Amino acid sequence: MQGFSLALTLLVLISPMPLGYNLGANGAVSNGSEETVGAAGLDAMASGGLDAGVPSFAKVSEVFQQYHKNEANVLAHLLTTPLGIFSAAALLNKATGTAWTSPVIIAIYLATLANKVSLTLFLGTALPLGAMLVVATRLNIKWWIALLLLAVSYGGQDLAHFAAGEPTYQSSYTANKPADFLALFYEHCYFLMPLCVDAAPAFAQRLLLVAPLLLLCWGCFYIDSSRRSSPFEFLRSRVLRTKFTSPADVADLRSIRAWAMSQCPTEETSTHWWAHKLPAEAKAAFERLAYGPAMNAMFRTLFSEEDFGLLIVDGMNEVYVAGRDGRNSSSDKVFFTRHIDGPYGLVPFGSVFRCIVGMDENTEFTTHFPMDRSCTTAAEGDVIGFDFHREVHYITQDEARPNKQPRVVLKVHVCM
Repeated sequence: MQGFSLALTLLVLISPMPLGYNLGANGAVSNGSEETVGAAGLDAMASGGLDAGVPSFAKVSEVFQQYHKNEANVLAHLLTTPLGIFSAAALLNKATGTAWTSPVIIAIYLATLANKVSLTLFLGTALPLGAMLVVATRLNIKWWIALLLLAVSYGGQDLAHFAAGEPTYQSSYTANKPADFLALFYEHCYFLMPLCVDAAPAFAQRLLLVAPLLLLCWGCFYIDSSRRSSPFEFLRSRVLRTKFTSPADVADLRSIRAWAMSQCPTEETSTHWWAHKLPAEAKAAFERLAYGPAMNAMFRTLFSEEDFGLLIVDGMNEVYVAGRDGRNSSSDKVFFTRHIDGPYGLVPFGSVFRCIVGMDENTEFTTHFPMDRSCTTAAEGDVIGFDFHREVHYITQDEARPNKQPRVVLKVHVCM
């Protein structure tokens, strides 16, 4: 039942229906053989204002635990309730055509819950909710599978109650008047996850707090479409290569290079221009290359369109002109040592790639990727893409084959 209830909660969470006007005078919930909703709770809504009739979480939890005394039953709820969250989030994403709907609803829910439960219960609720949202977004399951899992979560909780010999919490208020039933049902849905956490044994509560670390581990593994089997499989190459060969692309490369050289860059140190600050013609040429089919096709060899979106990080893109002797340039010395470009390698489920685009007859500078055991001397049209935060690389300089012209490259950044 609770899996279905949670799915409904996600849809009606921000509705104006007040919560909790459903307790009897002694704070207990009636069952089919007793009086229905007590007058004290309902009268509070009419005479005492909005807050007067809202029960505390402690009172709701006390009643809830009367129907969840069996430890195995509670542990089953800690499995089926997140499953209901996952399937409901997946259905919302499918129905709205965007992955933002369920996170926004959950964020609103957590904001309203924060002052109603303890910090431990809040974290025990927020962390599994967040984990299930991430999983629902990353797996992108079909709608019928989500419906099936929602039914499993609903039926699984009823089966757990049956096996434990305990009546369900919902059965305690099913016989109430329709208006009272809806209020109790809404309250049940609203507090469902923290109720399950509160009823859980101590070891399960601790496990809920650390379980999202497993999601982080999975997220650091599932960073492209090649990693779908086991974290123990051999590390595949994540260095991407292509070449701009079409006449239009070559013309854009030469146009940008001509503009860069017209700015008379110094030969003593490297020179940089941000792509979004280039003059209109050079900026348009840069964008045609960055957003063009050649770049997209290169990334789709490793990142399927079904699993990963592609976003050009315009604020990081630049035109770069190397100094004559990079080893003696203070800003470029790091390029000759093994390094990564960014510190965020533990951010899960995604990557930022830096793409080096050659723009001249480079013979002097070679980029090496020791984890990939490969190297490339990027000349005109050559593109090398590598993970900004994870791929170790360095460059070498062949002084026996000096470049005849200053080395100019584009640095294009892509978030996958």
